[in-house]
Amino acid sequence: MNERLGVHPAKPRPEVVRQAEKVAALIVAARRHLAANSMIDLSALEGKVRTLCDAAGDAPAKDAEEIGCSIAAILKNLDRLTAELTAQRDQILGKIENTLRQQANDAYGDTT
Repeated sequence: MNERLGVHPAKPRPEVVRQAEKVAALIVAARRHLAANSMIDLSALEGKVRTLCDAAGDAPAKDAEEIGCSIAAILKNLDRLTAELTAQRDQILGKIENTLRQQANDAYGDTT
């Protein structure tokens, strides 16, 4: 996972990067569950992001590049999750619309 976050594996990781890994893991798990058509729970995401932001604010300037890479990877994964959730929502709405159309057609369709 470190390479995905832009972290060099041999270098000791700052606390903020460990927090970023927790956020990234939650998002990756959500994407995996969504792909399997399972329920996803993002209730912990806000707290983990808040902890990450607090840690980033307290981090030394020398870690800025590493932190930036970690946060950029998180944002990319969040964008993917957003796109996947939107696609799933659109698919569900399309099915609902088709079902309602069919029900209306069955109820009011050919009356001759």
